[in-house]
Amino acid sequence: KFAFEADVWDEAVQNIVELKRVMRQGDTSFVRILNELRWGNISAASYRALINCQNQDPAKEARDGVAETKLHPYNVNVRAENEKRMNQLPAESHAFL
Repeated sequence: KFAFEADVWDEAVQNIVELKRVMRQGDTSFVRILNELRWGNISAASYRALINCQNQDPAKEARDGVAETKLHPYNVNVRAENEKRMNQLPAESHAFL
């Protein structure tokens, strides 16, 4: 259950702000795909676009050094993926405070 589905949501939240403008993505096709995924209603065209971007050659990353982009539905999955990738880096980590 999402927080906004809780019985007490209307009591706890007095102001709701709806963000309507995408700020960090300039590719309108990609924004459309992300919005379709967000709402759980992906079109056949968007599905095909994502399938066409799928890495069909696992050795390609080793050859060109560019890792594929992975989209995750939840922050916990994003954090786990980031942690996994950070642990694969060959250098020692440093904290700058």
